[in-house]
Amino acid sequence: MPQDTQITTAALIVAAGRGVRAGGGLPKQWREIAGQSVAARSVAAFQGVPEIGPLVLVIHPDDRDRAAPLADAAGARLIAGGATRDASVRAGLV
Repeated sequence: MPQDTQITTAALIVAAGRGVRAGGGLPKQWREIAGQSVAARSVAAFQGVPEIGPLVLVIHPDDRDRAAPLADAAGARLIAGGATRDASVRAGLV
């Protein structure tokens, strides 16, 4: 590897599931714990970490309106996930 090549680490948060097994109607990534959604807590864990380059939030297409303010505030890329977890991960890696 050339010496001038720099490796960038990305954070990929896959939050495209429907959470059917968890019950309750609202997907678990959008449920709140102590006033903050699980997705927001996940995003916050990576914000401000200097070693993290791009932050990518993979969501279900139906959740775009809910996720857009979170992604905008964090400077994250918002990507529509796929029909399965592995398809969602692949979508986020592109």
